[in-house]
Amino acid sequence: MTEPLITVDTIVDADPSSVWKTLTQPKSAMFMGADVDTDWKEGSPITLSGEFGGKPFEDHGEIKACDPGRHLAFTHFSGGQTEKGNVVDVRLEPADRRTKVVLSQIPLGDDRPDGAKIGEYRKNWEMMLAALKKAAEEKAHA
Repeated sequence: MTEPLITVDTIVDADPSSVWKTLTQPKSAMFMGADVDTDWKEGSPITLSGEFGGKPFEDHGEIKACDPGRHLAFTHFSGGQTEKGNVVDVRLEPADRRTKVVLSQIPLGDDRPDGAKIGEYRKNWEMMLAALKKAAEEKAHA
């Protein structure tokens, strides 16, 4: 696997189990309310569908790693693409009754986007982690 294109992280005021439950909901807070269709088993397909920026989307991939409460990794291809995808790698680390969530986007193949596109990816993932943090903390403190 090549080096991550970006890595972002956040601290969530909830235990890893709670964060995992929030992350793997069929209507995902992290993926901007997208419908997530998968059985969360290694080798299984994953489909994310919904609306982003006012436009419908349907992304797809395959679960590469699934260790509940600790690690999720899946390939991600936009729309009908089968090339130029990424691996999305999410790690949950216990941090004094909280959880450190570390997300990396790792390109498949040698194609690396320019700095502006990388900045856009970083901004999107930071926004998604903020949504995961908010939803997990609301559930943990309800």
